[in-house]
Amino acid sequence: MKLTKQKLYELIKEAIYENEQNALGQVQAMVDGNKWLKGTQVNEGDLIPISDKVLLYASEDGMNHIKDRHQDANAPGSLIYPNVNVRELILAIMNTQPTSTGGGMVKWEGISSPSGPIGKMGLAAGTPQEVAGLQDYKMPGGRGEVVKVAPGERKETDEVTLVTSNLGSLKDGRTVLSLVTLYPGGMDVDGVQVPFDRGAFAAAGIYFVLPQGSPILKASQ
Repeated sequence: MKLTKQKLYELIKEAIYENEQNALGQVQAMVDGNKWLKGTQVNEGDLIPISDKVLLYASEDGMNHIKDRHQDANAPGSLIYPNVNVRELILAIMNTQPTSTGGGMVKWEGISSPSGPIGKMGLAAGTPQEVAGLQDYKMPGGRGEVVKVAPGERKETDEVTLVTSNLGSLKDGRTVLSLVTLYPGGMDVDGVQVPFDRGAFAAAGIYFVLPQGSPILKASQ
C-alpha cells in the first residue's frame, strides 16, 4: 500500500494525539498526588507546550483567576492592565531563562515584559520603624498573613514575576511545571528586597498602597 502525503499526515496527527492523551493521564496522576492541586480535573487545553523539554499545566480558569484577582484597586496587591493577554505573556516569559529553581519552584522574577508596561505594582517601601506604625490588614484566604496598608499611589511597571512549581517528569522526559501565580513587579521596591513570605513584609519595610477612598482604609478610621 502506497503511503500518501495525506495518510502520512493523518498518522502523524494520530501519533501526536495519542502522545498528548498519554501526557494528559500522566499529568492528572501528578495533580492527584499533589496536596495543593488534588481534586482538580486536568483538561486537554490545560497543557501548554513550552518547548520539547517543558510542558506547562495552566488552566484557562486559573489564568483568568490570576488576572481577575489583580483588577480590584481597593484590594492590596498589584494591578494587571485589562488588555494584557496572560497566556501570551506567560509563553514569552517562559522562553527565557528562569531566575531561580530552588525548593521545587521555578521562578522568573522581575522579568521585563516584551510588550512594555503591563500594570502597576502595589508595594511601597519605608523603614521598618515607619511601616510598623501603619494599619494592619489580614490577607484573605491562603495563610491569612498580616500585612501593612497605607494610602498611596501604585507605580506603573513593565516588570513581571511568574512563579511555577515542578510537578515532575513525563515518561518522554519532559518536565511538567504548574502555574502558581503571575503579577506585575519584581522582587525589589525602591532598593528594598521583597521577602517571598508576605508575613515578613513589614519587618523588611514593605507595605501595600491603596487609594485614599479604599474601604479597607476607611475600616480603620
